[in-house]
Amino acid sequence: MTEIVLSVPESVIEAIADRVATIVVAEIMSTTTTVTPYMTVAEAAEYLRWSKNAIYKLTAARAIPHHKHGGRILFRRDVLDEWLDEYREGPHEHDAANGRQHAARGG
Repeated sequence: MTEIVLSVPESVIEAIADRVATIVVAEIMSTTTTVTPYMTVAEAAEYLRWSKNAIYKLTAARAIPHHKHGGRILFRRDVLDEWLDEYREGPHEHDAANGRQHAARGG
């Protein structure tokens, strides 16, 4: 087998790299969706790992924070996180810290 050695000028390599970078950036920009803090019912159900039916029941009972506009129901991810924190069981970080301070004081 004969080995072929090719000498390519640095300017050609840079031109190829620039072209590849341009193509990659264009591809990323065309496939990137706008990041939004809002989720649909399906997205909220997937995020919470609950069924869509459970999400619909909670919204109908006004038991879960949501926005309604037209026929659309939307949820903010950060608000759902805060809402879930209200139902947390067991000690919270600040509770554990206060408990340690309370115990240290003998009280």
